[in-house]
Amino acid sequence: MIINELISNSLKHAFPDDRKGTITVRLKQVSPQDAELIIADNGRGFDAVHAEANPDSLGMTIVGALTEQLNGTLAMSVADGTTFTLRFPLRRQEPLP
Repeated sequence: MIINELISNSLKHAFPDDRKGTITVRLKQVSPQDAELIIADNGRGFDAVHAEANPDSLGMTIVGALTEQLNGTLAMSVADGTTFTLRFPLRRQEPLP
């Protein structure tokens, strides 16, 4: 759901007027305990003024709630487009009997 929401936001806001661009999704294990999900676009960049005026938008509320459920952290960067970085702990699964 997080990936869907952030990609949808990129498609709606990062590339207005049929502008071409790239959306990147990367998931990697960064330590034995943690994974990192990065969703980035090279679009026009996240409008910080809009974000401050509407920090409780439904989409970002959903992303925040899901991040909490994963016991993760979410960071945003607006250099050369917009990048969201979600870091969360991996759950250790017990071996099957």
